[in-house]
Amino acid sequence: MHTKITKRLLESTTNDTSKDVFLRDSILKGFGVRVSPKGYIGFFAEGRIRKGKSKRIALGRYPVLDIDEARERAREALYQLRLGVDPHALERDKVALQVKQEALEAACAVPLKDVIDDYFQSRPIKSEPCYRKVLKNIFGDWFTKAIRDISRQDIEKRYRNIAFKDDHKPQAAKAMRYLSAVMNFAKAELIEGQPLITSNPVEVLKDKKVDRTVKPRKTYIRKEQLPAFVEAVDKLCTQTAR
Repeated sequence: MHTKITKRLLESTTNDTSKDVFLRDSILKGFGVRVSPKGYIGFFAEGRIRKGKSKRIALGRYPVLDIDEARERAREALYQLRLGVDPHALERDKVALQVKQEALEAACAVPLKDVIDDYFQSRPIKSEPCYRKVLKNIFGDWFTKAIRDISRQDIEKRYRNIAFKDDHKPQAAKAMRYLSAVMNFAKAELIEGQPLITSNPVEVLKDKKVDRTVKPRKTYIRKEQLPAFVEAVDKLCTQTAR
């Protein structure tokens, strides 16, 4: 049934059947309303995608959506159909893009401390207290910093300051090993398909061949300590070990 869709028409229309009743607008081809047996009135746009399969696009309910706005939405939907665009698919893409964007924003805001906590929760490490102590001592001021904001420049500067300026290379090298493990863990963590980080910033030390070698400690037994040492070995070691 084609007729001019007006407010008076909608307010006087009833449906006494058990099926939906469709009223199609005589002014804008493809625009219409669906009246359900329960009396709900919904606007729709109907057309073919480049002479393909017919599509009916729901626009909204009356009176939440008035007729003028419904016609405007119908024109936009019909225009998209003529261009070969499925408005339903377009809306799904918009929602997916919004979800992806929100996931990206969430990933950007995750602080280093949260990632460290997740790292230790994901794997039992006997030396966890030692790991945490080292990480806190060296990177405590970064704990509230978003992990994505920790740059390669930050890493290199922190390492050089501790290893060379403060002359604590063993501590600096150990801390960077621990942090690198946390960063690799973060690379594998996803939020709605978005990784927390795309690269490990600690790799800058390897890429730039920054010296991280640590000389092994040498401990000598003094002459006066030899008797006690030999006695201890005799007590603790087996014949094979000796």
